[in-house]
Amino acid sequence: MLGFFGRKPIHCDGCSRVMEKRKHHVVDESFRGTLKDKKKLRLCTTCFIKKFKDYLVANDTKAIVVEPFSGFNAYQFYTFDEMVLKYGWPENKVRTLRSLGRQVGSCVSCGKPAKLHLFPPDVYERDPFDLNIDTSVKGQLLCPDCLSNALQNIIEREQIFFKEVLPPGQGEGLITPFEV
Repeated sequence: MLGFFGRKPIHCDGCSRVMEKRKHHVVDESFRGTLKDKKKLRLCTTCFIKKFKDYLVANDTKAIVVEPFSGFNAYQFYTFDEMVLKYGWPENKVRTLRSLGRQVGSCVSCGKPAKLHLFPPDVYERDPFDLNIDTSVKGQLLCPDCLSNALQNIIEREQIFFKEVLPPGQGEGLITPFEV
């Protein structure tokens, strides 16, 4: 059945809820077609956050996580190694980022084991393309549950929807807003 203005409604691939055309997240489990047995999922915010958390837990991800913020339509995970080898980030900048997440310990919110460091966008002056990293900006050490809750609050408050999400994988890396 056609929706308003002749458009078919979009259904969440997680819960089948009807969503507005521009108000969903695309999680690319195929990593831009490199994994042929995977596909892109269109998810509501609740299902997106659940899927994101599942990836964090399954892959035992250790990461610097920069809060999503308006103006960027993607959220992507890059290992520190691929940032240098595949994407040409300067090694000294990646070393600086990596140093921000050296600590593991207890989640500041609930006390569970944690190795995810949530930082405000100011860690790189609100511009992921600017490689000036401000090491004076403090992050929070969070477990996957508390990180997921924090991200959901930000996404809902700021009304952010991602055209592309490259899910968290194994290893140490950066989860960052980006533009596609």
